[in-house]
Amino acid sequence: MWLVEPKSSGPIIARSIQSRISSHIYASLDLRLCQLDWVVVYLGKFDGVRKFATIVSTIGVTMSVGGKITIISGASGGVGQTVSRVFHQAGAAVALLGTHEAGVQALADELGQDRTLPVVANLADSSDAEAVVRTVVKHFGRVDLLLNLAGGFTGGRPVSESDGDDLKRMLEINLWTTYNLCRAAVKPMIDQNWGRIVNTGSRDSLQGRANYSAYAISKAAVLRLTESMAEEVRPYDITVNAILPGMIDTAANRQALPEADHSKWVKPNTIAETLLFLSQCNTAINGAAIPVYEQA
Repeated sequence: MWLVEPKSSGPIIARSIQSRISSHIYASLDLRLCQLDWVVVYLGKFDGVRKFATIVSTIGVTMSVGGKITIISGASGGVGQTVSRVFHQAGAAVALLGTHEAGVQALADELGQDRTLPVVANLADSSDAEAVVRTVVKHFGRVDLLLNLAGGFTGGRPVSESDGDDLKRMLEINLWTTYNLCRAAVKPMIDQNWGRIVNTGSRDSLQGRANYSAYAISKAAVLRLTESMAEEVRPYDITVNAILPGMIDTAANRQALPEADHSKWVKPNTIAETLLFLSQCNTAINGAAIPVYEQA
């Protein structure tokens, strides 16, 4: 792991966010405890899951993450760039993690030196993850928010035809990157008695599909990690939640599926706004798995 020095600077900008969330939430929730003015309708209970309606009326909400020290893995990816811009614009200080120096440095140059720290690391290596957190704490003084966006996808092979390499790869880039960074970042959060962690699962975290077992196993493991950690850190005013995106509208996905109806895919900005929501909420939302599907 090595640190990429930031170069330029930029202003602090507050932002008013409008968003909708329609989800099945795996937790006992009271959204009134969030520091937000949302209107929500409870629709009932089934299979231990509480289902909430789409927000009755979408209203302007100022999500306050101003001054929060935020680690964003996968920052230079299709979703990570949007999330990094939104959080930085909302006033957060962002540590931009990626595997390639050029990507995180370019993003840091765009955002400006003020409140940015580009870092290159292999998060599948636990020592790299520990070094990332030490670097962030040394530079900013603490860690408040962790957004685990790093990951990848492979599929198309039944278990009977697999040599196991696909599973090993999916566990490495989806589970171990998340596990290692969670383990490292939660330690200073415990010391300061506050923190917010959001992991990235998938619709496949909930139900497997034929020929996608490796991916589904890795994402289901992320969900179990989220739930377990949420219980472990509850006494420290820390929350650990997960988002479960549907197909995301990125350039890479459009190239892979050019004939699909891209208008139905989840927009990166929708994911960013959901992460803002979870980063601001009270500890009432903890251990939740929140689908972000749009029409995908």
